[in-house]
Amino acid sequence: FCGYFRSNIERLNSRIVSPPALLAFLVGCLSLIPPLLGRGGFIDSLMYASICRNLSMQDWHVTRLSFSNTLYPDFAEHPPLMFWLGSWWFRLLGDHAWTEKCFSLVVAVAMFIAFYQFWKRYVHGDENRHGWGWWMLLWCLVPGPLWGLGQFMLENPLTLFCFLAVGSAMGKNCFTGGIGLGLFTWLALITKGPPALFPLATPLLLWMCRLRRSKEVAHLSAIAGFVFVFLCLSAWLWPALRDAMHRYWQNQVQAVFTGERPSYEAGLERTRLDMISTFFQEMLLPLAVLLVCLLLYRWMKSRAEEGDADACDDGHLRKSALFFLLVALSASAPLFISPKLHPHYLIPSYPWWTLALTCAALPVLRQLPFHTAFLANLRQRIILNVGVLSCVLGCLAYAWTKRDLPVRDLSLQADIAILVQTLNGLESKGDCSGVAIAQEIHNQHSIWLYMQRYYAISLCPVPSSRQCLVLVGKGSSAQPGYDPILTSLTSFDVYRISPGSRNDTTQY
Repeated sequence: FCGYFRSNIERLNSRIVSPPALLAFLVGCLSLIPPLLGRGGFIDSLMYASICRNLSMQDWHVTRLSFSNTLYPDFAEHPPLMFWLGSWWFRLLGDHAWTEKCFSLVVAVAMFIAFYQFWKRYVHGDENRHGWGWWMLLWCLVPGPLWGLGQFMLENPLTLFCFLAVGSAMGKNCFTGGIGLGLFTWLALITKGPPALFPLATPLLLWMCRLRRSKEVAHLSAIAGFVFVFLCLSAWLWPALRDAMHRYWQNQVQAVFTGERPSYEAGLERTRLDMISTFFQEMLLPLAVLLVCLLLYRWMKSRAEEGDADACDDGHLRKSALFFLLVALSASAPLFISPKLHPHYLIPSYPWWTLALTCAALPVLRQLPFHTAFLANLRQRIILNVGVLSCVLGCLAYAWTKRDLPVRDLSLQADIAILVQTLNGLESKGDCSGVAIAQEIHNQHSIWLYMQRYYAISLCPVPSSRQCLVLVGKGSSAQPGYDPILTSLTSFDVYRISPGSRNDTTQY
């Protein structure tokens, strides 16, 4: 450990640094750390965190997934791996607003380490050593990945598993590469389902780009296929995983493709065009950065003497760029024709898109004056290290001062806090037994999610004798038997069901 720590200190104090890598580090810190301790997030993130929290409160051997007693009491919308891992994370850290975000932060650190090790191992040449900084900068400039890492999203471990699967297949040893490809693809499969299968095409893509011989591809494919099938058969013998995957296949995959479960994104040509448009918008900033760098390089070349600023041709980089482009297409193209279309589904493909762009542009990028910077003396290196450390500590201090404060949906979270305080006061007096939500605001999913995630309160979809309070749309007129109790909130009104009107047939 001491040797590893000393080697990293020496690398940190190197005379040559990569300004793009430092800029990527700064963007990552500013994007991920400030909202770390705050409350709130994307609706899927809140749902997944609630499921993990609920599972962590049961016996350690229980694997049944549930969101609430009334909404998704038997959750089967996704494979179970991330929820099982998240439940143990909640057991370790407890139930806090920042628990699930720390999980994503750990995944983010693992992802950056995997990216660095991948570049160092597979992009050869001393002149390409600092190109990793350009790749990280372009990846951080894509809004989707850092947004996903700031949430508790399935795409975070999916991206890591798929990346490790492809990286393993690119190794020189076909035996260990095949094991890694089969193992990590299987882990990705039980994290997100069929969209995780694209790494299995890696051996074929390596052969197409002439990065592996036919015999090596056959050997790699055979080992990966054996490991993947063996793990699938072994999982089938585990009742918990078998049942979870079977219910996921029936409720999600099969139901969507057979039309039994209509998707509001399906069947609309415009929606697919919007998906493509969103993809290009995500890639717009990295492409703009590369365009500016290319124009700067052309300007430098025009002012230099002939031959002074020529970018060196690198055959290995060109082959690698083509391979990474094909991997990116295999990861993203099926999603554009999928019945369900969401922009965040593309997050696992962005490392490969930006990697392809970096390898294609690196012969030009490494000619720029800010590709690397030379620190002449120890004082400059100390100032740089202090600046990097100050950035991290400053972001952490800012996040700590904002702990437990809403980072989004401020008015809604404030209304829910007032509602819960009122509910607790009535329940302490024995005058209340729960909360229901009127049909007219059932589609306001954030209400369900914040109530369950931060207060573990299951809303009843139909008011009855078991509830005392009911949430209705803002400004709705009350029916007989409903008395207003909170009408000053901004998101909804709260009525109290009169004791005399509480019966099992009462509905709003």
